[in-house]
Amino acid sequence: MPKPQKSNSILYVKLATLDDLCRYASNFDYTASNIISVKSNNSHSLMVLGEHLDGAVIAYYINTPSTERMICYTYPSSISQSENSHFVTEIGSPPNHFMNILEIDGNNLKKSTKVPKVPIVKVGSVEELIIAVIRKGIANDYFAQLYAFNNGKHTIFCMFDILEELSEGPTTLYYSVSDKNPNSGFARYKYTENKVDFTGYMGEHSYMYAKIINLAEPFPFFKMPD
Repeated sequence: MPKPQKSNSILYVKLATLDDLCRYASNFDYTASNIISVKSNNSHSLMVLGEHLDGAVIAYYINTPSTERMICYTYPSSISQSENSHFVTEIGSPPNHFMNILEIDGNNLKKSTKVPKVPIVKVGSVEELIIAVIRKGIANDYFAQLYAFNNGKHTIFCMFDILEELSEGPTTLYYSVSDKNPNSGFARYKYTENKVDFTGYMGEHSYMYAKIINLAEPFPFFKMPD
């Protein structure tokens, strides 16, 4: 008989907003990752599953007092449009993205009891990090994204396994430190000028974009080297 498959434990990482959850899930082509709802007492945890780390899978989550069958997410495609996420009961009209919510019984979800060991590598500048993340996304035909959080003094931008040639071992986190806190949903790279900046919308064709997923708190395994 085949051996029963081992399940991963859950490493919970809190997101800053519902917009960050939807920005993470959305592929910007009317498809999206699964958004999971787990009810606990009088609230719901909405989450999307991410990277696998040392026997655990990251669940990026927010807590909400109530939820519906789906989320309507409008991403800002021009400077006059605001990013917006809200719960709805039925599908409406484009250009909104309607993402279904999968409600599951969380009793069998096993929370990780240990902080996974993750190799951490510092990148020289935020601009270099963003360009590398965007170029990797283009090379692999997916919408690039990176994470951002505040460690008390600085904004940390980071992403996993940027260098695929070094990715056969443990999942590695690459990071860079910024004195700025752009609090933006997107980073963009103007390749004709080799210039990086931050924006609240996307759609200008002279730029290549990456999603910024803002975390409410640092990754539990992240520690700045002395």
